[in-house]
Amino acid sequence: VGHVFDSLGCGRAALITTVGQTATPTAEAFVEAVASIPHRQYFQVSWYELADFRRDRTMKTGFAKMSRAWFPLRLWRVEASTGGPERWHPE
Repeated sequence: VGHVFDSLGCGRAALITTVGQTATPTAEAFVEAVASIPHRQYFQVSWYELADFRRDRTMKTGFAKMSRAWFPLRLWRVEASTGGPERWHPE
């Protein structure tokens, strides 16, 4: 799904607040919202760019086109570590 959001200009360090008409306050809500969008359908996305958040708190909005042709949606969790590299695991 990353390439779908990348096409908006939504950066890697972004906080996505809505997908379509659905608020996404949690990772689970985000997954449910994205999973409900059919292949090739356009949908609205609102987000904040966290890299620039100290100087620019403007909410960005754009439209993306869902593409499910390459990979199915999959949720990943990061394993907390103290000083070591992050470890990501699929659910």
